[in-house]
Amino acid sequence: MKKLYSFFAFLLMISLNSKSFSQINIGLSKTDATCNGYCDGTMTANVTGGTPPYTYIWSNGSNTPNLSQLCAGTYSITVYDVNLDSAVVSETISSPTTLSVTVISTDPSCSGDANGTATATVTGGTPGYTYIWGNAQIGSVISGVGSGTYTVTVTDTKSCTNSGSVTISNPSSLTLSVIGTNPSCNGGANGSATAIAGGGVPGYSYA
Repeated sequence: MKKLYSFFAFLLMISLNSKSFSQINIGLSKTDATCNGYCDGTMTANVTGGTPPYTYIWSNGSNTPNLSQLCAGTYSITVYDVNLDSAVVSETISSPTTLSVTVISTDPSCSGDANGTATATVTGGTPGYTYIWGNAQIGSVISGVGSGTYTVTVTDTKSCTNSGSVTISNPSSLTLSVIGTNPSCNGGANGSATAIAGGGVPGYSYA
């Protein structure tokens, strides 16, 4: 009987020694969301150690090593091996701030002129912006423009887009009227003339 017990103890020892008691290690790789509000992030669990096969349990309920279509937020995963040993890690999917476009302008100096400008200022998104205006000009600033509404579409390095617009107005036409007062007597020198300017851009000078 002793020999039988010794034999089973030997088998148990072999069985225990055959199991891998190495620690489970989880490495998470990710891609963040491309644009603000997008849910296109991904996350992949790379597992080593322990004894395969592994069981995956994510905080969002998924049970595969790969996640996709992720919104910004923190995700955790618990991995179990065949011996029910486990490890837990978490990672955060980030999202760029909102791509925002502001356009300011300077109006043409005179009625009918085309020397106005429009300037686009961009914040957020992922820097490395391209600018395309509705009149086919490119760059953050356009010049030599007359009255009208000008729209710019901005694209960042991750192909996120937004637009902004501004309306440029011409000053009204410059007008001039002269009001005269005759001298009080024939040959007198007490007459007067008054020039009245209108339109254009106030701040008139007379010569």
